[in-house]
Amino acid sequence: MRRFKIGVMLESLRMPVKEAVRKVSEMGADGLQVYVVNGDMTPERMDAAARRDFLKLTRDCGLEISALCGDLGGHGFQRPEENEYKIGPGNLPRSWRRRRRYSGPGNRGCR
Repeated sequence: MRRFKIGVMLESLRMPVKEAVRKVSEMGADGLQVYVVNGDMTPERMDAAARRDFLKLTRDCGLEISALCGDLGGHGFQRPEENEYKIGPGNLPRSWRRRRRYSGPGNRGCR
C-alpha cells in the first residue's frame, strides 16, 4: 500500500520559524506547510537571502515544503460570483505568484 506523506503547518507549533522547522523534523514528518499571509514568512519580510536560508534549513532537516497557504478572504469559493475576482488572471495575492517549487531531499542533519 502506498504511504501518504505527512506535513505539519509550522504556525500550529506556535514557536519561532527556525525552531518550528527543527521540531517538524524531530517529529518525523515529511514536510511542512507555511502560512504566507502575515507573520515572518510573508513575501514582504522574506528577501532573497532569507528565502535561501529558509530553504537550506528545510532541506538540511530532510523536509520538503508541501504547501504555501494564503487566504483569499471572505468565504473561500462558496460565493460563485466572487470566484472570478479571486482567481482570475492577475488577481491572485502576491504571495501566491511565486513560480519556483521549493522542495527537495535533505539529510535530516538539522542544525
